Amino acid sequence: MRFSPYYNRLSDLIGLTVSNTGIRQFQNQGNADAHGLETLLTGHYRDVEARLSHTYQQMSAGQTASNVPLHMVKLNLSAPIWRNVVFASVEVQHVSSRRTVKQATSSDYTIANLVLFSKHWLPGLELTGGLYNVFDEAYTDPASPPILPDVVSQDGRNLRIRLSYEF
Repeated sequence: MRFSPYYNRLSDLIGLTVSNTGIRQFQNQGNADAHGLETLLTGHYRDVEARLSHTYQQMSAGQTASNVPLHMVKLNLSAPIWRNVVFASVEVQHVSSRRTVKQATSSDYTIANLVLFSKHWLPGLELTGGLYNVFDEAYTDPASPPILPDVVSQDGRNLRIRLSYEF
């Protein structure tokens, strides 16, 4: 088990400004303080690996900061399905509601992912395939200004395949 408290003081944050003539420019605009606690619990039983993490965080930036969830929770279970070369993993992620730039609230959401991946299949070669957002959860994330609307819809169920080679 690991506990990681943190406190960050951020200065000269970059934000988008729009002049009276409509010119958009990124400028250093403000400061913020962020603090929280990350907790991680890991365990093994035979060849099954489990991880459970929770992050609690608060951030202030003058007014209530946007796109900062109060809670994030992740559960991951992983196990070999063929000779310690091919593994299966299931992950569940929960993100609590967040303020948007216009001070509305985006909904909290929970998504699940299923992933197959290889380790040490061939030297330097890895293959990963996954079904993400398995239950096709409709959810949004707060947008960054000046994007309209205030929230942006995220991907529904999707399949991703990745092949990588390190040398």
